[in-house]
Amino acid sequence: MWEKVVLNLLSNALKFTFEGSVSVAVQAVGDEAVVTVADTGIGIAADQLPRLFERFHRVENRRSRSNEGSGIGLALVRELVALHGGTITADSVEGRGTRFVIRLPFGYAHLPADSVVPASSATAVSATAGPYVQEALRWLPGRAGPDPGVVEPAAGTLVVADDNADMREYLTRLLSGAGYQVAAVADGQQALDAVRASAPDLVVSDVMMPNRDGLSLLGALRADPRTAAVPVLLLSARAGQEASIEGLQAGADDYLVKPFAAAELLARVRANVQLARLRNHHATQRETALAALSVRLSGAATLDEALAGALDELRGLWHAERVTAAVFTAGGEPAVTVSGPEVAGWGELATERRTALAALRDGPTLTAVPVEGSAAGITLEHPDGTLALWLDLGPGRPFTADDRLLLSLLAGHLAQGLARAQQIGQQRETAIALQRSILGPSLLPPGFAARYEPAARPLEVGGDWYDIVTLTDGRIGIVVGDCVGRGLAAAAVMGQLRSACRALLLQDPSPARTLMTMDHFAAGVPGAACTTVFCGVLDPATGHLTYASAGHPPGILAHADGTRHLLDGGRSLPLAVRPGRVRRQAEHVVPARATMLLYTDGLVERRRRPLTDGIDLAGRSVLDGADRGLDELATGLMAQLASGGGYHDDVAVLLYRHPGPLDVTFPADADQLAPVRGALRRWLDLCGVPAPTAQNVLVAVGEACANAIEHGHRDAPGGPIRLRAEAYVDRLHLTVTDSGRWKAPVPDAYRGRGLKLMRAMMRRVAIDAGTGGTVADMDTRITG
Repeated sequence: MWEKVVLNLLSNALKFTFEGSVSVAVQAVGDEAVVTVADTGIGIAADQLPRLFERFHRVENRRSRSNEGSGIGLALVRELVALHGGTITADSVEGRGTRFVIRLPFGYAHLPADSVVPASSATAVSATAGPYVQEALRWLPGRAGPDPGVVEPAAGTLVVADDNADMREYLTRLLSGAGYQVAAVADGQQALDAVRASAPDLVVSDVMMPNRDGLSLLGALRADPRTAAVPVLLLSARAGQEASIEGLQAGADDYLVKPFAAAELLARVRANVQLARLRNHHATQRETALAALSVRLSGAATLDEALAGALDELRGLWHAERVTAAVFTAGGEPAVTVSGPEVAGWGELATERRTALAALRDGPTLTAVPVEGSAAGITLEHPDGTLALWLDLGPGRPFTADDRLLLSLLAGHLAQGLARAQQIGQQRETAIALQRSILGPSLLPPGFAARYEPAARPLEVGGDWYDIVTLTDGRIGIVVGDCVGRGLAAAAVMGQLRSACRALLLQDPSPARTLMTMDHFAAGVPGAACTTVFCGVLDPATGHLTYASAGHPPGILAHADGTRHLLDGGRSLPLAVRPGRVRRQAEHVVPARATMLLYTDGLVERRRRPLTDGIDLAGRSVLDGADRGLDELATGLMAQLASGGGYHDDVAVLLYRHPGPLDVTFPADADQLAPVRGALRRWLDLCGVPAPTAQNVLVAVGEACANAIEHGHRDAPGGPIRLRAEAYVDRLHLTVTDSGRWKAPVPDAYRGRGLKLMRAMMRRVAIDAGTGGTVADMDTRITG
């Protein structure tokens, strides 16, 4: 307190002294210490001296180094001196200077016993002197001001509310000098408007103000979710414990009674700003962690995926070495999931870890338990039982109270997320089973490949479909359709339309008449109007295709010579738009080694781009993948045409390459060689293979089949042999597989030349002999 007395007197002396000096003298006079602070400043008028020590009294229109001040400094000095049992007097001559004299009795016998504390041995300058020194340095002549080109970051943003202009200016000056960015207002309503416009780090408010007082301002801030967390420091001239309690109970973070020392105000402001930032940091951390965990859980398609993703998230949040989860069920060994170094199962965990997890199972749920050695555990509900979670944080990493709170919050969120994941998983399994039963055949004829991807997650059902119908005359019905909408409702409509279309094609294999009948059927099914359908009938023996389109995107035909053709004939309106209207159909021959792509618009739609751009991209993708197998092409096509966020609409894709692969299984009997050769010759004709190349293939495959019969099945006559041949744009790939074991070649002047002949006829021949049989793998170019 003594330090505050001297600093206040020196600050006043420097503030009002422009010429001359300021002096401090200390002497012993009898049983008293006398301290004199004198200056040669502007002095004080005689009529003002009697009121000099009154609280909030200011001498107006005096020249000074600054206009700040509230009239409480000298009142505080007198009160502090009186607490020491002393007196303070002032005498002044206007224009010549002022002198303050303090008299304090020696010793402490005159003081109350509870006011005496042991003497401090510290000699360093306390933090209280800092603001006074900084203020004095700014008043020194020749002292350079701040560089206007340098902008230092503010220590924080403050809203100061006080109806007293002098006090408001003083607080603004004091806090701005300490590095804060201050917005000063004259009443509580203006303060409320300022906080709602831009939330500050702290509100410093007087209690007694017009329009809206400090307590009313505090209530309004706490009632608004946007401002409820803004800390408030109340200033009031009402001393006493009751006033402080009233302010704190109203929700204030701190309460300071006037008059106050500048250093105390700065210390309290600094502490409240730092505490608020720390609280905000932890709150932000919790919100960020909860949001990240929610994203992980929502992106999981299964319960196991949800748990594994959550463990990865927790491990990353705490930078843990390993996070282990054990699910205890009614019987059997606990199921273990780990993020970090892999563990094969419960039995592979260390004994102490199994013991700790088992102990957690019997403890209370959602209560984080820190363990010595930088670890922590918690128990939560799992759809299959009780889940015990263990975090290995690594050496030297304490688990704090904030960590415990965060882990409890996340564990509660995880328990809810796992329950939702199980519900969604059950719904998804049901929906997928339903979708698969009505989507299309799972076993496709040779030469076909299909893909389906719904936009509605996580149920994975939608309104697009494909279907392949084997007709009674050997031809194949092909259907690709797209119902309006997505999800379960669209899937229900799709199932009805698919079944109807399949039945109509079996009854009358005419695409146009099928779609005309479908018009009437769709008109009676809610949600079926405007469905688009591509309906075709393909003769796999000749490649002849008859098709009609009900408003569907055109099919794409990629030829072996690198050209493309759009199947855009036979076009008409979507289903049920004009029932009874005659529909047209078109015809086209799918040439040898060409690839046909049928699809729904979800494959080619691009935001803010015409549909033709997507169709062109799909055509190029088919051409680029024409030398790949159909399954590989279908997978690559779906990946290549998906936008950054995946498909925004359901997608159904159907691919066909003409002719389809030849796949023949026959018994190991020499009498079978002629029929197999005949089937291969017909297939090569369909592929458009030139005669010389076809002859080479027939010779090489004949030798491979003969070897499989003679050598592969010498000990098991009649065993199965499989011939598979597949055509690409400019090459053929053939395999002959038996289930026997070839004998080692024996030198013979008249035999043993079959393998050499095969290699002479084909570009590549590889023989892979294993315990299960031998595979002759051959490849050749299509030339001519």
